[in-house]
Amino acid sequence: NGFEAHTAESAEEGRAQISNLHPDLILLDYQLPGRNGLEFMAELKRSNPEIPVIMLTGQGSVEMAVEAMKLGAADFLTKPVVLSKLKLVIERVLGEERQVTALAYYRDRERDNSGLGLLLGNSKPMEALKSMVKRLLDAECALGDDEPPAVLITGETGTGKEVLARAIHYDGARAKGPFIELNCGAIPAQLLESELFGHERGAFTDAKERKIGLVEAADGGTLFLDEIGDMDAALQVKLLKLLEEKKVRRLGSVRDQKINVRIIAATHQSLEQRVNEKLFRSDLYFRLRIVQLSLPPLRERGDDI
Repeated sequence: NGFEAHTAESAEEGRAQISNLHPDLILLDYQLPGRNGLEFMAELKRSNPEIPVIMLTGQGSVEMAVEAMKLGAADFLTKPVVLSKLKLVIERVLGEERQVTALAYYRDRERDNSGLGLLLGNSKPMEALKSMVKRLLDAECALGDDEPPAVLITGETGTGKEVLARAIHYDGARAKGPFIELNCGAIPAQLLESELFGHERGAFTDAKERKIGLVEAADGGTLFLDEIGDMDAALQVKLLKLLEEKKVRRLGSVRDQKINVRIIAATHQSLEQRVNEKLFRSDLYFRLRIVQLSLPPLRERGDDI
């Protein structure tokens, strides 16, 4: 099938080959001389956790399969193995590994292209802003990020609000988590709710499949809501509930789901004015601006020009 295969007769021989070959995948039999495959898998997952392992055995049982999966097996097959099925399992596991590798690559590239270093300029307004962000991130790293405060970034169009949001994420305690962004003014209100909170199959006419919302996708990381001032009033209520209760409910679902997400919002508008005009909820405004950062326009940055 085009794979380069190497064999080992024992766990010790296999360990020696693994250190030299660095294989993409391991097929591990349960019956090995000296000790069983489960014991060897526990060792493999400590020394080479990145290599997927498919367990093979002629003495299959539910208990053994559960134990193998707990130890980190990618799959569990009983002998005699149907070779066509084995081929499909190998291709699936290797495909998943490639996806994980590709995702890690793009995340690393995104992280390398983000951070406070991209906030150019040494003018007093920019130095004051950078200092405030550094103090915020230092405090979060020291205290832990279980419930990081919401951040509101204000500034005229083009001042770098998204750059600042990425810097807060990638230089902070949540750098290994996802950074998900959404422009609230770019999507119609009726679609924005499904985009944010997801939906169950059959929740509305075109909901043919379950969809995970961006709030769930950002779990453990940061959700950046650009142009928050354009958010529909009904959605503002749902966002307020998310900030208060740390829970989300998909459209068509009857169950709330616990979410650990950091909200960063940005706007070029005056939210205070929109609150006075009854276009934006005052309680949501105060929830969003636990920390408020203002980006100065270039005309106020002196020699930075």
